[in-house]
Amino acid sequence: MRRPRPRLCTEVLRREVVVVCCGYCCLTSLCSFILLVLIDKVALKILDKTRLDFQAQRLLSREISSMESLQHPNVVRLYEVVETPSRLYLVLEYAGGGDLHNRIFSDLDFKPNIRFALQHSINIIHRDLKAENVLFTSSGCVKVADFGFSTRVSNRSDALDTFCGSPPYAAPELFRDECYLGPPVDVWAMGVLLFFMVTGTMPFRAETMGKLRRCIIEGAYTIPPWVPGPCQRLIKGILKPVPAELRPKHPNTPPPLRLLPALPCADPHLQEAADGAAWLRRHLQARQ
Repeated sequence: MRRPRPRLCTEVLRREVVVVCCGYCCLTSLCSFILLVLIDKVALKILDKTRLDFQAQRLLSREISSMESLQHPNVVRLYEVVETPSRLYLVLEYAGGGDLHNRIFSDLDFKPNIRFALQHSINIIHRDLKAENVLFTSSGCVKVADFGFSTRVSNRSDALDTFCGSPPYAAPELFRDECYLGPPVDVWAMGVLLFFMVTGTMPFRAETMGKLRRCIIEGAYTIPPWVPGPCQRLIKGILKPVPAELRPKHPNTPPPLRLLPALPCADPHLQEAADGAAWLRRHLQARQ
């Protein structure tokens, strides 16, 4: 087993492990050993190498590479990768506050003031942004997780051709079976997330994949009338069924990450939605 790098010894080797094995809790002899010496919580993702085909190995390699490149308070941190002949262990930052999807439906007192980090300034495309991949620590800090479909491009204008992520969050160009630009796909998913956060429903819903595809390509969705005007304009500015290059883009903000609230648009009122915690709080309180 590869020994932890020296710089991680004082940081990782005093943490209590919360084990996550492909979505299920489990315990191994390695975990038992770690539990004896760790204090704070980390998450341990365990992968059986014998069950990973070439595609899965490639995605895992991208996930590790992306997370090693990202050091940001709103991105789940990868502390260490430990490899044995049969298994791979990813030691991850533990987010014990649940995910955005469950919080919206289960916690009526939940009053988020969220800024989502996008990794485009270092040319990393997430490609699977959704409510289930937005996690919270026990103190309420937002953490973007699951970089299994992420990819790194040499230039943000590089074309991609792989359909990734959850279909309800997919941009129209993904359903057209054509090459696409990475950053607009992530921005589209953020628009879907914003709609879901405000209304508790998805903008694009259908009984079959074919109907869902048609709804997304046509931009067929309805925003409830009680959603504040600035927020409606922001959602409409993002979820436009137009070529990706005509959708809003991020300005030149400092590295390492860009933030969705900085998203510009011709309508000056959209800036109000950048600090949307106020109207979101009022709406959530009204639902109680």
